[in-house]
Amino acid sequence: MTGSALHAALERRYDGPLPRNPSAWPDYDTSWPLQCRVRRHLAWRAVRTASRTAIAAKRHFRTLPSVETYRLWRVRRHALAHALGGWRYFRDLDRR
Repeated sequence: MTGSALHAALERRYDGPLPRNPSAWPDYDTSWPLQCRVRRHLAWRAVRTASRTAIAAKRHFRTLPSVETYRLWRVRRHALAHALGGWRYFRDLDRR
């Protein structure tokens, strides 16, 4: 892989100027549509995992209402929202 391809992969990964020690995705040398497909699949897997843990935390909070279980439920909900945002980004790349 040439240096220009690596530089293009880094520019796709980071918005704005590149940080001091940038790193590219491990699959930067594959085609862009394949990268998007794989990352969308992995993002959806993260969404499923985060939703399962959020549901379990909510059930735990309902059975044992305390400040700790409430905070855990809120953290898991935030993780689910973050995972959904990542999946939405890769989903929308196909529609461009």
